[in-house]
Amino acid sequence: MKRKRWLLLVGSLLTLLVGWSLFYYRHTSFSGLPQLFVLLIALLHFQFHSVSVKEAFNITMAVACYLPIIFIYGIWEAIVISILVSIIHGIGAKKDALSIYLNCLQRSATAIISGNIFLFLNGEFGAAALTVPTSIFSMVIAGMSYSIINLLLVSLLVVLKGNVTPKRMTTVLTMNVLVID
Repeated sequence: MKRKRWLLLVGSLLTLLVGWSLFYYRHTSFSGLPQLFVLLIALLHFQFHSVSVKEAFNITMAVACYLPIIFIYGIWEAIVISILVSIIHGIGAKKDALSIYLNCLQRSATAIISGNIFLFLNGEFGAAALTVPTSIFSMVIAGMSYSIINLLLVSLLVVLKGNVTPKRMTTVLTMNVLVID
């Protein structure tokens, strides 16, 4: 029961973060809609072709699509695409409503945090911003932060939801993710 309270608290905080970010980063430029649609299709492909890590969670190559969305289009687009992908994949994979909702929050929050790291280091989004020499460093740091934040949020939400015990998650992370042979 204690984990459910923590899940409610973390879920509420993430909901506030995502809701505020949708309002704060909103804009009406849809100039890259065809490219975003292609990235949406690629993301769905990656989501439906994931690899299971010791039955604790799945890993995909979705970061290869989320990062360009963040770097070129911005945080708002990354949030919207994250939510769309989570809903479509959740329905297609026959996941329960709570899992779909938590996936929306986790993917959106990861995009928000790593997008802000990129924005802080690079100063702006867009194709022109990527030609600045400092953008390589910003992209590397934002990409690493995306992977780390995503892994931590997934681990936290999986444990709080009760799918995996904290001890089991620690074992999975230590054996398969944090140790490099």
